[in-house]
Amino acid sequence: MGVFDKMLSDTYKQAFIRKKMAQLGTEQSYLDALSEYVTSSACDEDVLRLKNGDYFLNAPTRFFVRKSHSTKRRKVYSFKGKDKFLLQYITFVLMDLDDIHVDSLCSFRRDNRTEFFFEKLRRKDLHRKLYVMKTDIHDFGGSVDQDIALRLLEEVFRDDPAFMAFLRQLLTRNAFYSRGELVEERVSIIEGLPLGSFIQSVYLAELDRILEANAVIYMRYTDDIAFFTDSPEKAEWALAQVKEICGKRAVTINEDKTEIIPPGEPVELLGIEIFNGGFDIGENSLQKLLSKLKRYRDKLLRRERRGRCTRETAMQRMIQFADKTFFGKKLNDHEFNWVIHAFPIITRTDSLERLDSYVQDCIRVVGSGKMGNARYRIRYKDMCAAGYRNLVHAYYHGYTLEEVTADACASRHADTGIG
Repeated sequence: MGVFDKMLSDTYKQAFIRKKMAQLGTEQSYLDALSEYVTSSACDEDVLRLKNGDYFLNAPTRFFVRKSHSTKRRKVYSFKGKDKFLLQYITFVLMDLDDIHVDSLCSFRRDNRTEFFFEKLRRKDLHRKLYVMKTDIHDFGGSVDQDIALRLLEEVFRDDPAFMAFLRQLLTRNAFYSRGELVEERVSIIEGLPLGSFIQSVYLAELDRILEANAVIYMRYTDDIAFFTDSPEKAEWALAQVKEICGKRAVTINEDKTEIIPPGEPVELLGIEIFNGGFDIGENSLQKLLSKLKRYRDKLLRRERRGRCTRETAMQRMIQFADKTFFGKKLNDHEFNWVIHAFPIITRTDSLERLDSYVQDCIRVVGSGKMGNARYRIRYKDMCAAGYRNLVHAYYHGYTLEEVTADACASRHADTGIG
């Protein structure tokens, strides 16, 4: 059964809607609109139009997003309305092809392969006795070559020509809106495309097969690559394989983030620091979070000084921002929720204590409008009464709000699969 045929099935429709409903932080109005469209005859008509070669989707809009803890910006291509719904639904159906990926690929999987990866580390290398080669791909989403991607996708969809024809049109349309104007230019639209993560998974599948077969432990999450081995020579060999395959795929590694780490030294992967005996939030990840909190704190202070926001409102917004960042970040199909990603993995709370201390200070500063000792007029119990949730307490005792616990449970255990 081809991708478009599966999309016409009520079984797939209901499974897709259940999955979207289980995600944390998604606005109910968005879910209602998506559910109404996917279950309608209009959706069936649109799927049949695509199957029959009527590629009616509008060109995406390009915009720029600043990277966390950086002045650099990345290009993102966004689809809107029912076009976005259709692409998200297609992405869900593509998860049926789970068996084309190696076990060690953590991105674009039905289950939580990141937890499996860290559990494997607990069993095989808890005391950091292995060498680690780690690297990532520079601007992976923006570097995917159209021709190479299509050649690789044709191998995957050789028995589904209608869907392959759609992918070819989608990836080679080479048109997008920028500032309201239609621009025609050869580009990679992978970044922001709902099924972009699937394409990235296929793009480096050859590398995955080679490295998994030769590693004690291997992991790839989109552009992040880690190869654990028992000798420095094998680590050097793995790095050479990465460079060779990337050369064939017309992408390059980020040399600044490439290293071979000897046994015993901490290593940060997927935002987690792996040290001798356990796991904690990595320093790079921690600094990104602190910078994000500081930027929002300073934004609220500017609004206060311009008379556009009261201190009480600013304090409430700071609490809500921190709460959403940690406990209820809006998800797409492949994005981490911070608490749900970190809490099952970390084994100590040093980083959580630092985050709690900084969040409380941000709340005090915007609540008092002062940077000095006057900020301590805002008491801890006042923050809690306004909705503040302490991360260390949440780690040991639960999230403290029933709806967040229910959301976490739904996100992990909801029946979102087929069959």
